[in-house]
Amino acid sequence: MTYRFEEADIDHYNPTVVDHWNSTGHDIDQASRRDYYNTSSVLRVLSKKVNSQLGREEEARYTRTVGKNFRGPKD
Repeated sequence: MTYRFEEADIDHYNPTVVDHWNSTGHDIDQASRRDYYNTSSVLRVLSKKVNSQLGREEEARYTRTVGKNFRGPKD
């Protein structure tokens, strides 16, 4: 599908951002998390409206803790 630039939004899927965070993202270093966010195979272009709707329908919720291997950008 084609969207006008103003309507386009990038969506992370398979895994979604919340699924990635809950499965591994909460316990890995910054570089590994950045690699996930920048991997084109987990990205798709949707309309902002559809992407927002999918986010509202997401049943998973974020783990609110980080693991012992979690590292930030300066760690």
